[in-house]
Amino acid sequence: MSQPDAISYCNNLTLAGASWHLPSIEEWLALAKGCDGVTRTPEDASFQSTCEYDGVNFNDCQSCPAEEGPGNGCYWPAGMGACRSEIPDEYWSSTVTLPLYFQPASNYIYFSGADSLFAVRCATDKP
Repeated sequence: MSQPDAISYCNNLTLAGASWHLPSIEEWLALAKGCDGVTRTPEDASFQSTCEYDGVNFNDCQSCPAEEGPGNGCYWPAGMGACRSEIPDEYWSSTVTLPLYFQPASNYIYFSGADSLFAVRCATDKP
């Protein structure tokens, strides 16, 4: 799905009486666990990944070895399931100033054309 379609899909999702949205790159990075983006070393699930995006630059965002993360091989919480359950296995963010995506198998963020076809995971603030 393209990034504009992903944003629309999540904004219009009606599920469990919740309000949904496409996560920003900052929300994706807040979920990222177990990757030291400076040394490219896998860590345990309590380690908050070092990657940051300041709106212009990626800081300490070197990818870690693919499928060696603490959450089912992913660099996100284990409760989120497998990171390579879909193809493509990159997930759009809502960051549109530079269309960014998150790759949980290697804790990697990068940009792509908004018309690229990536997977979608919507987020809600409802517990």
